[in-house]
Amino acid sequence: MDCVVKSGKSKETGPIRLSVFSNGRKSGEKMYASAENQTYAAPVPESALRDDGIALVETRLDKYYKSPEDGQ
Repeated sequence: MDCVVKSGKSKETGPIRLSVFSNGRKSGEKMYASAENQTYAAPVPESALRDDGIALVETRLDKYYKSPEDGQ
């Protein structure tokens, strides 16, 4: 998965932790401390696959940037 950490935003939030879940089970995490293009790659544990072999992937960040102008 590719993502971008924006430079102005990372100064305000500090390092950001990306947590990854496969079919509801935590399958990895990574800290991003620098503003740049980032890549996350990790194998999905076989135990996290459904019986049909599909992995539904969910990502979560531990903090978010909120605009001071509109709060979004």
